[in-house]
Amino acid sequence: MTLFCSIALLGLALRCFASYTQHLHPPVEIDPLPPMPQVKMPHMQPADMTAFISQAESAIFERFEKLEPTIYNKGVMQVPGTPAWFMAASHSTSSSARNLSRMALISEEATKYIAHAFKLSRDQVNYGLPMMDVRETLLGDHCPLEVDFPCQPRKYRAFSGYCNNVQSPHWGNANTRYLRFLPAEYSDGVSLPRGIGHSVLPSPREVSLAVHKDEDLPHPHLMAITVVWGEFVSHDMAHTPQMTGFQGRRLKCCSVNFNDFHPECFPIRLPDDDPVHGKRGEKCQEYARSGTAPRIGCTLGPREQLNQVTSFLDASVVYGGSRDEASLLRTFRDVRVNEHVGLATLHTLFLREHNRLASALQRLNPHWGDETLFQEARRIVAAELQHITYAEFLPVVLGQNRMDQYGLQPQASGHFTGYDINVNPGVANSVAAAALWFVASLIPKSLTVFDTVGRIVTDKSIMSSFYAPFQLYEPGGMDRVLQRLLHAPAQKEDEFINEVMTNHMFQGSNEGSGLDIAAQIIQHGRDHGLPAYVSWRQFCGLPSVTSFQDLTDVMSVHVVSSLRKVYRNVSDIDLFTGALGETPTEGSVVGPTFGCLLGRQFHYLRRGDRYWYENDLPPSSLSKEQLNEIRKTSLARIICDNADDIREVQPRVFVDKDPFLNAMAVCSGAVISHMDLSPWSTSNPHFIVSGTLLADSVARAKKDVHKILQKEMDLWEQRRTADPLSPVGTAFSFNRPKRQAAEIANTSLVLQFASAIFVNSFLQGQLQDQETGRSVVAPRDLRELMAVLPNVDLGDTLEIPRVFRCDEQTLPCDHTSRYQSITGWCNNLRHPEWGKSLRAFVRLLPPAYNDGIGSPRAMSVTGQPLPSPRLISVSVHPDTTRPHVRYSLMFMQYAQLLDHDLTHTPVNKGFVGESILDCQPCDAMTSVHPECFPIPVPDDDPYFPKVNITTGKRMCIPVTRSMPGQLTLGYREQLNQVTAYIDSSFVYGSDVCEMNALRSFTEGKLNITKTMATGKPLLPQITTHPECKSSSKVCFRAGDARASEQPALAAIQTLFLREHNRLAEGLSVLNPQWNDEKLYQTARRILSAVTQHITYREFLPRLFGWDGVHQHSLTLQTEGYYQGYDPGCDATIVNEFAAAAFRFGHSLLRPVLLRMDEDYKELKPGVRLRDTFFNPDVLYQTGMVDDLIRGLAATPMETLDQFITSEVTNHLFEDRRMPYSGMDLAAINIQRARDHGIPGYNEYRAWCNLTRARDFNDLKREISFPLVERLRRLYAHVDDIDLFPGGLAETPLMGGIIGPTFACIIGHQFRLLRRCDRFWYENDDPLVRFTEAQLADIRKVTLSRLVCDNCDNVSKIQRSLLDLSEPFLNPRVPCNTIPSLDLELWKERLSCTVGHTTIDVGSAERISPCVMCTCTTEGVSAYLDSS
Repeated sequence: MTLFCSIALLGLALRCFASYTQHLHPPVEIDPLPPMPQVKMPHMQPADMTAFISQAESAIFERFEKLEPTIYNKGVMQVPGTPAWFMAASHSTSSSARNLSRMALISEEATKYIAHAFKLSRDQVNYGLPMMDVRETLLGDHCPLEVDFPCQPRKYRAFSGYCNNVQSPHWGNANTRYLRFLPAEYSDGVSLPRGIGHSVLPSPREVSLAVHKDEDLPHPHLMAITVVWGEFVSHDMAHTPQMTGFQGRRLKCCSVNFNDFHPECFPIRLPDDDPVHGKRGEKCQEYARSGTAPRIGCTLGPREQLNQVTSFLDASVVYGGSRDEASLLRTFRDVRVNEHVGLATLHTLFLREHNRLASALQRLNPHWGDETLFQEARRIVAAELQHITYAEFLPVVLGQNRMDQYGLQPQASGHFTGYDINVNPGVANSVAAAALWFVASLIPKSLTVFDTVGRIVTDKSIMSSFYAPFQLYEPGGMDRVLQRLLHAPAQKEDEFINEVMTNHMFQGSNEGSGLDIAAQIIQHGRDHGLPAYVSWRQFCGLPSVTSFQDLTDVMSVHVVSSLRKVYRNVSDIDLFTGALGETPTEGSVVGPTFGCLLGRQFHYLRRGDRYWYENDLPPSSLSKEQLNEIRKTSLARIICDNADDIREVQPRVFVDKDPFLNAMAVCSGAVISHMDLSPWSTSNPHFIVSGTLLADSVARAKKDVHKILQKEMDLWEQRRTADPLSPVGTAFSFNRPKRQAAEIANTSLVLQFASAIFVNSFLQGQLQDQETGRSVVAPRDLRELMAVLPNVDLGDTLEIPRVFRCDEQTLPCDHTSRYQSITGWCNNLRHPEWGKSLRAFVRLLPPAYNDGIGSPRAMSVTGQPLPSPRLISVSVHPDTTRPHVRYSLMFMQYAQLLDHDLTHTPVNKGFVGESILDCQPCDAMTSVHPECFPIPVPDDDPYFPKVNITTGKRMCIPVTRSMPGQLTLGYREQLNQVTAYIDSSFVYGSDVCEMNALRSFTEGKLNITKTMATGKPLLPQITTHPECKSSSKVCFRAGDARASEQPALAAIQTLFLREHNRLAEGLSVLNPQWNDEKLYQTARRILSAVTQHITYREFLPRLFGWDGVHQHSLTLQTEGYYQGYDPGCDATIVNEFAAAAFRFGHSLLRPVLLRMDEDYKELKPGVRLRDTFFNPDVLYQTGMVDDLIRGLAATPMETLDQFITSEVTNHLFEDRRMPYSGMDLAAINIQRARDHGIPGYNEYRAWCNLTRARDFNDLKREISFPLVERLRRLYAHVDDIDLFPGGLAETPLMGGIIGPTFACIIGHQFRLLRRCDRFWYENDDPLVRFTEAQLADIRKVTLSRLVCDNCDNVSKIQRSLLDLSEPFLNPRVPCNTIPSLDLELWKERLSCTVGHTTIDVGSAERISPCVMCTCTTEGVSAYLDSS
């Protein structure tokens, strides 16, 4: 091996390594849950299903309307102040929960009837019944939890958790059911608690007395605050209500008559010799069953329990689980706050933290309103809660091994990439009802009281603060409680629970008895149908057990002995008791079973929470700078910042102080890090947007938009809309809006009108704060106001559409996929929306709207109206033919195809269906619709009459304004319906519905139309195209809706369709193991690369000339990879490109498309443009596609200059039966730029570093003298010249066909389209790139080769198809001499051969002393072996 080769290989290896190091924190994957078995269900008639559900509804009606009122009227209810009363308070039921439970009970009752009638097995009840359709029954009609559609991602969490997952909006919501890791095991298979019936279990109280007795064993390291934080987190994740009686009264279940015994009572039996209750003669302890929950859609199945709070760690424990709770004076409370003084203290601490943050943010951002301050403080508090839990709490609970196993360790830097939209973060029933209660064994019976400097004063029983946190009202009381929590030890991790909690829970005085927390938890698990402990052992990977002796692998002998005494069989052991009896794993406080359940649950909470604080998912994610500050937070810092007078604390508060490892640190020092809020600072707009003014502006704007919608309805009812087959209809078809665009436009109009109200208030000096009556600091000028308005948060004022039908907005982005999404979403991983379809254009310069907001540019800088676009058209763009001496008409046709790949601006439509605005009248903006913008025809027009001969009114050319697409306050912006990227969207579509409609889903191919002739297929047909003018009313369907606009466009679209199917077929032959999806995506990927290559290798050099290509950095690589991808640049199309500059091709048009035979001799007749707009019937003629393609190749295009054929300036979309019904494309281009607020030509001269013209004479360097004089006669001032005529009038660059201003704008756009495209075909990203061999082969492809491969009978063609054929410079050659794509390079290999060495895929072999070769599915990779 040569030294040069060694260095090259080493460099390649280093580059590959550097490329892979960007993903430093891959998420940990865990074993999936057990798969759902397939069960066969008996057939059930719909009438039978309806009958069972009706019977169930009657039974539940009987309970709610008869039994419960009867019990209530007898006075059978809980006595206030008793332990059971307080327990019920901790499990209080909201009115919404009670309503949900009623529907759940109907479903449960119907399930019982069906299970009994059909003798269903447990698996059939658990897995089969929930799949049965109940939509046409009472359950379906009245279900409060309907199946929901995808929703819009928002910046801030909903209080209820709704739409955290945009694909499954109900996941993790408050007032939804708990999930299950294992199916329920009810005694009757449906709802009867475990252990009732044939297999009677010991009383939970007996288990408590035998296993969970009191042993005072303080933990050597953990502090009592660990226990309270565990409860705090548990309350944030789970809140299970008790079932209630009439009008929500708490149920009494002990010492009641049989007739007064509520069906939801499940009291705990007390043994006769109970050491506490026996001597008082108490035989039963109160327990009411948990509130039931319906499934989504209220389907049938076993009983499920309700979680009244969100499952997410979102500080709902502080803010509540619904907007009503949060809005109730911003109460900041959970109903369980008063259970004991420790919890009340932690709640107070976080209430103060919220207010501290809100005050600091207000000082930092005085322009923020109350809602923004509240939401940002809430977002920070939730992030703090998550960080403290995962960085401080879980490591001491689970130990480092479990943290690693379940991927729970927060990252030290960067964003987390593990969010998975398919992970349901809901809390598992086994976690809520058992595992989270591990803290019960850690609770000390008393807490040592310390003074402010940490000295012991006395001990205080926790019993004294049950629902009595009065110490917090004492001076210094909160600090004393915190000192107790920080310095008093928790109990040791074991099966023991202190006797205060097992004998005196919620007891009001030293006399009497209370509840038993252990017995309550055990009963809770049985109530919920939790399987026995041995099932959970096996679920968590421990060996199955058949005897008590088998338990000694994870339990001490004395624990096993205690269990043996109370349980008859090892399979009877309850989950809570068995798991709590396990010996904790090393470094943790829980055994393997609770460690497994908690680890899995917290794994799901992190992976399934779109608002997880480490995520990088706009619009809700924290910036890197903000995230780094959150990582500094700690519970120690929150205590320091919010306690009254605590001046020092151990940094790791869950662990005891230690002079070496956890020494006390002063709060004011640097040891306990401070969080800097400066990354939350936003630019001060110099004035504060009043919340009242904002709400009022939006409300008034909605009314204005409603008036417009009403007017549209009136037009439709009065039949004053345009005929789809008229010229107006044809023009509309070219700019037809998608349904999603219309949804956006409705909101955009509201925003435009609201912005106009702000501007008017500013101009009238009325920007004042209605809330305070004080004047606010006004913006200095209108430009400053417009710069600030887009940053105004509208979250609580207006619903902003973000997710649409047929859309793709899945997050996180899959950076490993080599296939571009159909919508362009996630091309940019940092900003997934950049370059996406259905997104507003961006701008090079601020718009020049007449009113500063959104009305079209209309006035000269001198104050007089701008000249009519029609007058400019006939003066500057007359019809003079000048065929180009070098370039073929194929250049024009490819330019149009490329334009359709990049831009599609919709125009406004009528209110109903596909109704079209008729903007023909000259006063249409007021008489028809405010979005009409007709062009006046001048009095002395050389073609159009002054008066419309049909209406007798003044003649105007109808134009409808482009739909607005901005989703912020500020300027009106227009919408692009297609992706910005060069991705062949004209073939594949720009949304999911278009893509699916075009695919055959067979062998990776696209749909086609087979013809009667023997030729190759045509584009697929569409029969629902209202503006289709063919005699059969059938047009062609393609990725772009404009495919049938004219026959040459449809012909070239057909070739690209055929090319995709040719590629898919070739790939299928080489890789028969590939499925349809891989064949489709690979063919699409190749064709997109071919389109990019043809554009930059053939099209752009002719457009700019080679000097221009180099000047704009558009030169392609000749070998190797392109390393210029910039993730910080935005490929979104600029408005000036779409509305003016890239319309240069209209100057290249010829009135007739010539047809050529196989010898390139002209065939008669040609195809006249005016006769074939949206009428593709001509393509069904045999050989017509070939004839037109040869005609494009052999016909010169028009020279690019100011001249434009009258075919499109007088006869565009003309109806031959209606004289003067045609339109003027040049005038429409000028009018469209004014509609978009595009500034004058002179502004772009300055932006492009040309000399800003002070008068018309300064234009003579770029524009010929005669043209300058014409412009002088038309425009009152040089600054008035419109961009389109000004740019088109310029003298072309050397070797190019456009002048310097258009070259500057177009060059800028194509530079971005390469530099900003992660899927650019030359890119070097190892996850998405082509192999070097594949890339080298793509570089050989030409448009000529694509024509040869896909025409029926084109055997000879010029190599450079965009150039005219010339015997010496560009002769026609046989197709077989033009290089073709070698699909063998895409063959998936099982092995590779290097010399005489065969290497299996995935293996590496040494082929020389210093070179190793690795075989991949795509070929061989060689690298230098430095060893």
